[in-house]
Amino acid sequence: MTSQPKDSGHKVLGDKVSLETLRICLPDSCPNIGTYLEEKGLSKIVRETVPLENTACRPEGWILVDLAVEREGIPLVQGCFSSVSSSLDDLSLVIIDEDSSDPETQKWLRFFWVHSNYLRQNAVAKESGRASARVLEWYQMRLDKLSMVLMQNRA
Repeated sequence: MTSQPKDSGHKVLGDKVSLETLRICLPDSCPNIGTYLEEKGLSKIVRETVPLENTACRPEGWILVDLAVEREGIPLVQGCFSSVSSSLDDLSLVIIDEDSSDPETQKWLRFFWVHSNYLRQNAVAKESGRASARVLEWYQMRLDKLSMVLMQNRA
């Protein structure tokens, strides 16, 4: 007989973290993403935000952001914002400053840029002590996925 793991206070289905990732576009005019989400009434269901690009890169006045969203809050977030990409592996909309005429190099640079942003935000969350275990698991899940794609694209 095997023992069941002790409930750690967060929902996990199989090997999935109970936070889902949604990629949205936000106006880059909002000075603080957290305040903007609070004004929309989403601060209790959006647990973390990761801007995917430098705001100066996108001429349209929008910025791509990944959100860690409580699974049950996804419809509410989708009602406020349009999801940008059906696949989180699709970074074709990320605009970076790096110049390359080679499409494969450009794709790799986008993944590297996004991976670096996730690493930076994860470090800030850990150092500040503000991140819950679920948020840290979400970061780890996203970083693992991005690392895997980076390694596949490098080969």
